[in-house]
Amino acid sequence: MKNIVVIGGGTGLSSMMMGMKKIKDVNLTAIVTVADDGGSTGRIRDVYHVPAMGDIRHVLCAMSLEENESLFTDLMNYRFEGEEDIGGHSLGNLIFLALMDTTGSFMGAIQSISRILNVKGQILPSTLDVVTLYALMQDGTLVRGEKNISTVANHIDKVFYQQTITPYQKAIDAIEEADLIIYGIGSL
Repeated sequence: MKNIVVIGGGTGLSSMMMGMKKIKDVNLTAIVTVADDGGSTGRIRDVYHVPAMGDIRHVLCAMSLEENESLFTDLMNYRFEGEEDIGGHSLGNLIFLALMDTTGSFMGAIQSISRILNVKGQILPSTLDVVTLYALMQDGTLVRGEKNISTVANHIDKVFYQQTITPYQKAIDAIEEADLIIYGIGSL
């Protein structure tokens, strides 16, 4: 049995994992970025000072083996209307936040949702730190936050974090034990 590790985030990673879960005789691991700072994820991240869970939520849904996959995915991706209180929030993000509280950890929430959705493989965050992504553009402009980077009409010279980030050790272990590593480049 081969160990396949896929690293990425957003729509690209979840799309790849939706197809890869159908491969027989492999151990799949998705290592997911937690730098998202937009929408519901960004609001929760800012208020509760927790790593971003939106990309992880998408990958959890993509790796589900449930017969009623579309029902669970629809519920996890349901977004409340409006902009106040729960308006604009994804139901899956709120469930994730509730499970963080009841299990006592970010990883506890991932493991609980993985069991509920009957996920094939494991999903690991790249870090448990609350991170903010920066981009230095070719013209010297510094852009703060993932949600802002794509709004600037400029070419990226480099992306980075301003603080030291501690990688999640289980993600490092999975990379070291991998037979195949796939790095899915995202929108940046």
